[in-house]
Amino acid sequence: MLAQGKKVFILIFFISNFCAAQNFEFNENCQRAYKLAISFRFEEANKILEQEEANNQNNLIPLLIRDIEDASKVFITEEKSVYEKLKANKKLREAKIEKGNKKSPWYLYSLAEINLHWAAVRLKFEEYISSAMEVNRAFGMLKENEKKFPSFGPTHKSLGLMRSMIGSLPDQYQWLLKFVGVSGNFYEGYNEIKRFEAITEKDSSMNAFATETMLFAGIIEANFMNSDENAIAFLDRLDKVKNFNPLLSYVYLSTALKTGQSERIFKKNNIIDFDKRYFQFQYLNLLYGEAKLCRGDVDADVYIKKFLKNFKGKNYIKNANMRLWWYSIVNDKAEDAKKYFEDINGSGITDVDEDKYALSVYQKKYWPEKSLLKARILFDGGYYTRALQVMTKIDLDKLDRSNDRVEFMYRLGRIYQRTNNFPQAINSYEKTIQYGAELPEYFAASACFELGKIYELKKDYDKSLLYLNKSKTFKNHSYRTSLNQKAKAAINRVEAKKESEKK
Repeated sequence: MLAQGKKVFILIFFISNFCAAQNFEFNENCQRAYKLAISFRFEEANKILEQEEANNQNNLIPLLIRDIEDASKVFITEEKSVYEKLKANKKLREAKIEKGNKKSPWYLYSLAEINLHWAAVRLKFEEYISSAMEVNRAFGMLKENEKKFPSFGPTHKSLGLMRSMIGSLPDQYQWLLKFVGVSGNFYEGYNEIKRFEAITEKDSSMNAFATETMLFAGIIEANFMNSDENAIAFLDRLDKVKNFNPLLSYVYLSTALKTGQSERIFKKNNIIDFDKRYFQFQYLNLLYGEAKLCRGDVDADVYIKKFLKNFKGKNYIKNANMRLWWYSIVNDKAEDAKKYFEDINGSGITDVDEDKYALSVYQKKYWPEKSLLKARILFDGGYYTRALQVMTKIDLDKLDRSNDRVEFMYRLGRIYQRTNNFPQAINSYEKTIQYGAELPEYFAASACFELGKIYELKKDYDKSLLYLNKSKTFKNHSYRTSLNQKAKAAINRVEAKKESEKK
């Protein structure tokens, strides 16, 4: 009798344990694993997750963290074989999560995050319809979660990013947004992220999201706010982070390069050299090589070549070969220049603007004037005094090609703008537009955009909007997508300022 009762007890215990609700516990183990996963320390994260899964079989949070690892690996490597191997995990994880506690704020959030992860990944492999549908599902889930659990911060982190990015998309993509069924406001999304960022600094249970949220807010500030101070402040904040990882390095390198702060890169230790604990991110070598090229370092090519050797994806290949071409031109390596110029037309695709630009240069068989190229490279690195010294030695009357003459005026405008000589910058940009409007280059479009930023700073909002809108009318240049996105964000920003002054 006792033996029979014991068997029944064991059976009841087994059934009750098996049928226990699948729940979401973002406990200490999961918080540690999450931080490691977004730092690309996947092996360490996996050890913690294995321990959590063994001791707490009903916790579904590990599925979300493992999905971060899978999507990150595919996104970073861009290798088709890795994608094919891991993509099936998405449906398996969704099926398990869908059996979880629907009353938890983590339920819809986890499903939405997984859809966002793979929407980004599928864009890499040109699966646009699947990506659009996943964006649609993620947006709907996040909005529903916002209604059900308005105080759940992670929802606002992701929804804020989506709203901000959607609100800055160029006009030519608005039809796609309507098709997908998503909408957003740039400032609404940004403010949503900032509110949650403040929470991550106070609430220890949300601290795992601190780095991620800081990066989201900082990227928006550095790229879409019309202020060099914002970008510098963002880099200052990153300088205070004690333990860098590949994700932080990527954001630091790209922000510094985009804002003429590349000299800061060389003051940081281990900006690209990460030990075996970290998943290797080859794109960092290309960015570091670009920074060294801007400074004029003779070993800049070493890092760009390392990227080309080790990266198995297809994006930024043409851009890397163009940078090696530039390196060869300014260092008087004629034979190497011929080789790398032809390599631009070889491997790689043209999904990103940098690769589109590289291919357009190749197709036009356009070799840059050496001094203008030197000035451009120095400017890109933030070496404005050296760039201006190069420019002052160029005789405009001796530039034979109309492209070179327009570029000369454009480069001067950029240097004057960055050194706060706005009258000279305005004069140079106006000439760029006057003489470059009919050329199939980006100079006139970019000059309009920069004039819009200058007049915004001068609080002449009508003129600012005039030039920002005009920048979007140029159709055939290689940087149209990224420039139009920046213009859209700038227009939203200026219109908000204009309305604010009326009140």
